[in-house]
Amino acid sequence: MHFTFLLMVAKIPYLCVTFHSSGVEQACCEFLTRQLDSTNCLGIRKFAETHACTGLLTAATDFCSRHFKEVVHQEEYVTLSEDEVLDLMRRDDLEVSVYCNERYRCTPKFLDF
Repeated sequence: MHFTFLLMVAKIPYLCVTFHSSGVEQACCEFLTRQLDSTNCLGIRKFAETHACTGLLTAATDFCSRHFKEVVHQEEYVTLSEDEVLDLMRRDDLEVSVYCNERYRCTPKFLDF
């Protein structure tokens, strides 16, 4: 999918909130949920939080937790604030291959940035 198209669709929930069109907002959030991958889930999560799209926020956060091992290797991960990293790493549903080793091995990658 073309990146510009995704950016345009990402702006629609904001416009819908502004103009009170929940049907279009819902459709756009569902579309963005289907587009989630390890390269964009953190950005979509931040977008959903900013624009109070609770379903999309839940989907993006759950995706981050399920695919944590891939997410930490993406550019979006190193742009997170310290609090955002800690919130993600504190999740009980964080899926990593070796719980302690993988979780704490990702912290220095963030700190090195």
